[in-house]
Amino acid sequence: QSTWGWIENCQLRLQPSSEMEVQMESFEQLFRDSKMASFDIVNSYLTTDVLRENKLDGRLKWRNFVYGETDTDSLLLSLQEVQPQTGEIFCDLGSGYGKVVLAASLLCPGLGLCRGIELLIGPHLSALEIHKAFRRWLSEINTPAAENISFEKGDFLEVDWSDTDILYLAATCFEADVLGGIVEKLPYLKSGARIISIDKPLQSDCLTLTKDVDGDMGWGDCHIFYYSRN
Repeated sequence: QSTWGWIENCQLRLQPSSEMEVQMESFEQLFRDSKMASFDIVNSYLTTDVLRENKLDGRLKWRNFVYGETDTDSLLLSLQEVQPQTGEIFCDLGSGYGKVVLAASLLCPGLGLCRGIELLIGPHLSALEIHKAFRRWLSEINTPAAENISFEKGDFLEVDWSDTDILYLAATCFEADVLGGIVEKLPYLKSGARIISIDKPLQSDCLTLTKDVDGDMGWGDCHIFYYSRN
């Protein structure tokens, strides 16, 4: 049996590898193809264009913008751990090309909102195009996903995400100043919210560490920290 399953009305239903595993493989292919088709958008905002368009200052180091693909198997297990509930809000800080947001909407069709916040305009515009292809694909295969999907261009250290129920951080390459900025905003997060942090622990009196485990991402092995907001 496979660990693949999906969260229908936000209740995880594990099942033998069959329909959902094929569906997620199809999603992976759709994402790869759509991302490749949007590369012209990304390339138009590289190097000096990125600096000019996003007005990056000294505190935002290039390492913070290293991009890696989240593995959908790992995401499924993380969602199983935090147990999404119907109507809740999922938010990915530094959403890049939008893979985590779209996969979460597919795995958890009962979520009220799947939201991604990305600073760099190239990946953000690409995510919007991939989202269009994702919607066309859903209609073709007649599969439900969360209705409300939002991609926002902005600095997640400045944007308000205090209404989030499930916060996702692919924080492997986040520098200490960015992590510190996130931690400063955590007291404003609603009580009972759950946080998934990849590779980087979060030091805050308002959080309780509920679990930490080894995992696997598209870029290699990782460690996953799960927290709840007190």
